[in-house]
Order: sequence, then structure tokens, then C-alpha cells
Amino acid sequence: MNEKIIKMIEEYGEVRDFFGGASEEDIRNTEEMLGLRLIVIEDSGEFIRCMHSADVNDNRVFSWIRGGELSIRYDTFDDYTIDMFQEGIDNL
Repeated sequence: MNEKIIKMIEEYGEVRDFFGGASEEDIRNTEEMLGLRLIVIEDSGEFIRCMHSADVNDNRVFSWIRGGELSIRYDTFDDYTIDMFQEGIDNL
């Protein structure tokens, strides 16, 4: 894992930061994404961030607005993770 990500987790992480549940809508969206061989990594309600499954050699993170098309949002998962941590830090 990227050293910058590890440092951010150690510095800003709190107990149970990385736990969550899945709603029925999350499950439906996930099933739709699986047909495209995509995995949902973030669902904001307005848009979804997703990646190709592990059997596809592609590390990019895509945005998908329901009913719309996929667009590349981040070139790598590390870029996505760093941006999410930085956004959380900025909002402290």
C-alpha cells in the first residue's frame, strides 16, 4: 500500500473508521455493476465510484451517474484513496 496512505490512516484514523453496511439499493447497484465487471467502492447517492474487478487489469476509478455513462475519475486507486483522505482532513 502507498506509504502516504498508510501515514494518513495512522495519523487520522479512528476506531471503526472503515466499517459500514450495505443498503438494498447498494446491493442492486452492485449487481448491475457486476454485469459490467465493476465493483462499487463509493455510493454518494448522486453518483457511484467503481473499479473493474480483480480479474481485469485496470487500476482506474470511474464515476457513474445513474442512467449515465462511466467516466474516468482517478487514474489509480491510490489517487482516489489519497483524495478521499485529504477531503476528510480538510473537512475536520
